Amino acid sequence: MKHIHTLLMTALLSTSALAEDTVEPGTPAPEAQRTILGLSIMPLFGDRVLEVEGERVVGPRLSVGLGLRTGLSHAETRLALPDGSGFGPKSGQTGFLLGVEPRVRVFLTGTAPEGLWVSPRLGLSHFQSKSETDVVPVGNTFDRRSWTVSGAALLGYSAIVGRGLAVQFGAGLEARSARSVTKSRMLELGSDGGIIESESRDRSWSMSERLDLSVGWAF
Repeated sequence: MKHIHTLLMTALLSTSALAEDTVEPGTPAPEAQRTILGLSIMPLFGDRVLEVEGERVVGPRLSVGLGLRTGLSHAETRLALPDGSGFGPKSGQTGFLLGVEPRVRVFLTGTAPEGLWVSPRLGLSHFQSKSETDVVPVGNTFDRRSWTVSGAALLGYSAIVGRGLAVQFGAGLEARSARSVTKSRMLELGSDGGIIESESRDRSWSMSERLDLSVGWAF
């Protein structure tokens, strides 16, 4: 019995020594991919809005993330006069958007950050635009500022391809509530240089489908 015990101990020690020899000194053990940085595709092609996303795994079935979006637009138009004598007043519009969206992903299958998930998320965005029309002697201007609060629930799937390419797709519903203020400054018709200034406030809400597609890198 003592000989069998001695033989087993010798075999275990030999196996351990062999394993230690095969591992290079100073080489850390591989870590799981717990962070994803990506770019959302749908806003970029739909509204020409740039949205970057960051996500961090905090548990086997849970991750938290944050999306930041921004957009800048500018357009100028000038219509030809009906009598063909030239062009009418020039009008231009400039807009700026800034938004933030915190989110949570609860994974139903797999292990975060891969698998089937549900994701509740909230959003807050601010949009500001200015329109101007060149009218002699004073131009017409319209300034609009709006705040939008949104909430969405999505069902989707995340996959990591190769060494770290992360692809995420989701679909669901989104509700929005918006409040806006518009200030206008216009030339009064039929007067010699008279100016009319006004302010209007609007409030609206809507619900619509939402599709999300993003690509990024997991590390």
